[in-house]
Amino acid sequence: MGETKLTVVPAERTLVEALLFWPVEAKHVMAVIDDEDLLDMSARAVFAAARHAREKGQEVNLITVRRELNNTLTMHMVDDSCFVRHADERTIAKQVAAAIHEVIERSPYNRHRLDHPWSDSDVALDSFSSVVSRLGEIAWLWPGWLPRGMLTVLASNAGDGKSAIALEIARRVMVGGGSWPDGVAVSSSFVGGDLCVPPASASISAVSDTEKRQEGGHIAPPLQRGTGEAVILVDTESAESVVRRRVADWSVPVDRLMVFTSRLPGGRLARLALNRPEDFARLDAAVRSTGPALVIVDSLSGSHEVSENSPAIRRVLSKLAGLAADSGAAVLVVHHLRKRSHGETRDVTLDRLRGSNALAQIARCIWAIDRPDPQDRRRRLIQIKNNLVDVPEPVGFAFDKSGLAFSAPPVTPKVPSLVDLAAAFIREALTEGETPARKILAAGQEQGFSNMTVQRAAAREGVLRRREVGGGQCHWSLPREKLVCREC
Repeated sequence: MGETKLTVVPAERTLVEALLFWPVEAKHVMAVIDDEDLLDMSARAVFAAARHAREKGQEVNLITVRRELNNTLTMHMVDDSCFVRHADERTIAKQVAAAIHEVIERSPYNRHRLDHPWSDSDVALDSFSSVVSRLGEIAWLWPGWLPRGMLTVLASNAGDGKSAIALEIARRVMVGGGSWPDGVAVSSSFVGGDLCVPPASASISAVSDTEKRQEGGHIAPPLQRGTGEAVILVDTESAESVVRRRVADWSVPVDRLMVFTSRLPGGRLARLALNRPEDFARLDAAVRSTGPALVIVDSLSGSHEVSENSPAIRRVLSKLAGLAADSGAAVLVVHHLRKRSHGETRDVTLDRLRGSNALAQIARCIWAIDRPDPQDRRRRLIQIKNNLVDVPEPVGFAFDKSGLAFSAPPVTPKVPSLVDLAAAFIREALTEGETPARKILAAGQEQGFSNMTVQRAAAREGVLRRREVGGGQCHWSLPREKLVCREC
């Protein structure tokens, strides 16, 4: 047990002190340092406990960290000196900045993380006029829907087809011709070349076109280079058989679909935990080596090992957004909607996204799938956020034997109001011609309509009113254009 305390790194002990005693500095430290970056075993244990506390929504301080150390039975790994404050308010900020710089510079994961704000060697302040010519316009993979170089989220309830939509979008990218679901032509910018495999315990490889055929499906013949672009699929749902069947049935160009596989015996699909620096580094290296047009993470909930409400989710999403910006690829993250609350409408809004609100903040476009008409087999693909262009019109789709069939979107069936029902009653009652208003009102009450509802319906239908000479009773009749001949 004593051996775990031999390595003492002063810079790391400074960061520990910031976590335990200096709340403002602790936020900076937690934003850029992981326990995997550290050599000091005491510091690693403290950082791991602090991360657990934050994932539970607790404030990181001496009390919560000690509690987590006791809960995880790791208190014996921490020197007592870690629980003593040494710095003062005048020097702590400078000491923490220097310590962060030292730890990040020697960390093997440094280049795969967000740039830390204390390193300014490659940053300069300049006027916008000097750089505007180097800034490109917004580039689209699917115009109005899927921007290159940015993060897009696709969310739906379980079983509504989000993974199917993601794979269908990937298929159209890889084919490179035809049109998008809304009819816009698919453009191609694929540049030929060999695809490299980054060294890692999990390798990236193309789905083999020598796989055995599945009953009812087929493997698409290889496409000519130059007609489509590569796609990387990060499957975290352990849905290998589903992916394989769809790849076969939907004629997906398998030579351009790149997946991570395990190098263990069997070589099945490997799951990446993107909150781990080493796994994100694998994705980063794969994107750099293959130059894909699209990266799909299906799904977010399976791509990390922390709570969906954890602040760590923001870091994962920020790194994915940074990966998109650096590579120019479109990154599509598949996610789940939370269950509707009692009394909540069927309309999907940003509030329905499950977990961290970082999703709604970081993603540039957010798609959702809903079923506005439960009696209609079609689903509807909509956008609930787009801060780049006006939100495009929804697209309808349904499953068929060869994949997805796109169509006009289903609509929410109109539920007739009491006034609508009363109007239909009035049209029926006045079909034979002029009728005493008293008789119409009495019949309406028998049908469950109040006099006020019938009067409102009559006004909406433009009912003509005639009172008998001498103040007699009132008669109602329909305008000529609303009369319906029963014999026609």
